Amino acid sequence: MRGAVQLSAAAHQVNASLFGASALTTPAATVAGSTPAYAFPALTSNSYGFAVQGGLQLNADVLSPGDKFWIEAAYEHGAFGYIAGNNLGFNYGAVNQNRFAGSGFTPTDYSAGWNAQAGSDCVFTSTTFNASTGSVSCQQQWGWDITGAYKHYWIPTLASAVYGSYLEEHFPGDALAGFGGAVGVSNLKEGRVGTNLVWTPLKGFDIGAEFSYVHLNQTRPAGLASDALLNESGLPSFQANTNQYEGRLRVQRAF
Repeated sequence: MRGAVQLSAAAHQVNASLFGASALTTPAATVAGSTPAYAFPALTSNSYGFAVQGGLQLNADVLSPGDKFWIEAAYEHGAFGYIAGNNLGFNYGAVNQNRFAGSGFTPTDYSAGWNAQAGSDCVFTSTTFNASTGSVSCQQQWGWDITGAYKHYWIPTLASAVYGSYLEEHFPGDALAGFGGAVGVSNLKEGRVGTNLVWTPLKGFDIGAEFSYVHLNQTRPAGLASDALLNESGLPSFQANTNQYEGRLRVQRAF
């Protein structure tokens, strides 16, 4: 049985800025000749994170010509995109953070009730400023994931695959407590499983269907109001566990 092995590592620069609550309340001046009123950050931080990854591919032609098995695992510290899929920058209100494609640019759609707040390489906390050194740091998170898949050819033009992944993201304890009395962040655990069936009547032309299931578990953020108070304000109750089912049909032509 033949295959391939992959090992990789990456260094990741983390530039972060913290703005005051009123930073965006004053619009830029529009009078001709005047200086625009830009919002300047209260704190900035420049640090480095890293990621390591290992993968294995095995050709399973002994079962059926073209069959393949993949397994891959990664660990990151301050470089969330390397376990989540990409470093897609997505405008999130007045905040830009790393977001991975997933579903709706978040682990689960907003219809799940709560955004899991994933995607930040670091979070400013009450211990951000080091008085002895005068330095400012953004507290980096860490996480890991493992992904596996198997593709089987029933006949040369008909194949199906099964796949699954598991991901965890953890923030420092002071990040979980929040900054300046604010609501903290959530630690995440996410599992995905799925399968597909693809017919290839012509080389480079695929017609298929896919189904996947996503389960997300998140810790309740420190400082979050009770469900009763959230409901009184018109907000949904906090959901520690959410499930999502996705299906899609695909017609794809590759040149």
